[in-house]
Amino acid sequence: MSRDGSMPNRTFNTQFLTDTILRRLQSRAATGKVVFLNYVFVAGLMGVALLVRLAIAPLDGGIQYITFFPSVAIAAVVGGFWTGMFAAVLGTVMASYLFWPPYMSWKFELENEMMISNAVFLVDALLVCTSIEAMHRFYRRFLGAEDDLRLATTVYEHSAEGIMVTDANARILTVNPAFTQITGFSQDEVIGKTPAILRSNRHDDDFYREIWDALREQGRWQGKIWNRRKNGEAYLQWLTINRASDRASKHVRYVAVCRDITASHIEDEQIRHLAFHDALTDLPNRLILMDRLQHAIARARREDERLALIFIDLDHFKEVNDTYGHDVGDLLLQEVAERIRGQLRASDTAIRMGGDEFVILMEGQDPQDQYPRLSTTLIDLISQPMTLKGHTVRVGASLGIAFYPDDAQDVETLLKRADAAMYSAKSDGRSTFRFYAPPRQASITAREADG
Repeated sequence: MSRDGSMPNRTFNTQFLTDTILRRLQSRAATGKVVFLNYVFVAGLMGVALLVRLAIAPLDGGIQYITFFPSVAIAAVVGGFWTGMFAAVLGTVMASYLFWPPYMSWKFELENEMMISNAVFLVDALLVCTSIEAMHRFYRRFLGAEDDLRLATTVYEHSAEGIMVTDANARILTVNPAFTQITGFSQDEVIGKTPAILRSNRHDDDFYREIWDALREQGRWQGKIWNRRKNGEAYLQWLTINRASDRASKHVRYVAVCRDITASHIEDEQIRHLAFHDALTDLPNRLILMDRLQHAIARARREDERLALIFIDLDHFKEVNDTYGHDVGDLLLQEVAERIRGQLRASDTAIRMGGDEFVILMEGQDPQDQYPRLSTTLIDLISQPMTLKGHTVRVGASLGIAFYPDDAQDVETLLKRADAAMYSAKSDGRSTFRFYAPPRQASITAREADG
């Protein structure tokens, strides 16, 4: 009785015995020791057959092989073709000289009837050993296929990646447990349906058409795709689809393997955001400015338009930092960033260059109209008092404005000239703005621009 109180199963498992014998003795990689043991086994088997034959002798000479022929078959089953033929040759010798009439005569003469009888026995043995060897090979192939199928089933069931198999019409035939875990759909809920049940509506029809074109032409597609879980949540997955068919291409299957990469995608987006945005104000940083300004200049050149770069530097910021500490200074910069952001269009870009310097990139506006008014509004907003950590603080702002293509034709020059205009505003008393003017010309004052 076992520990759980049940009676042990003592049923003789013939399948297990067969598998064990054939796996051990019929392996193609059989060692020399196994081969030697096979022949020792045959010798013992034939000895047993001899004893049985002696026990039933004397019988008619026509059946002198009566106990040796089954032994040949057994030897072939256990040891293979050559082991069986070895038993056949041994049985032929023993039958010829031990049981050929007159019985037990020990005659060593080669008689015609004896030779014919031996030849028939050997031919029969050859056919039997060949048939058994063919069954061995089939069985080995079957065992190999069974092992492969069992391994494939294990991989399918325990894979961490979702697997979906469809027919030629994209009807789902089966899905694995990982698919259910990723999507929330059970197998019963998706079988017979199409993968459209997962569609997130984040891709247009051309996207899916490209997938099917690739499958028809190349038999494979791989890439990122947004799908939707059963609960309606959209998720990003890495999807590989392979087209599988027989040689005649009559039975087509599509095997899709996917894994959820939403978390890594979000993490990558966060890393990318941190790389291109200021950590304090969350405004784009200098890298974004250089890229967007370069594209903006190229677009303005192509469409014969103009753009403006506004350089902003805070007045008296250092005094706030020194008086109230850097934590108050950081809060002040965040508040200034919000005030600047609130005055911009969706197409404009506000950037923190570092320290207390900000830049605004604006496209497609008349400098004689919009920029003086915007600059004055920004100066007034930034100059409004701020209450930060119980302290009322106040700063000003000096602005410098440069235009493409009037003042510069490239990114670096435009930045330098907007910066130069800002220093001109500081030199003229701060809390004002100036347009860029060449050194030989006087800077245009805010009052002149308004007039």
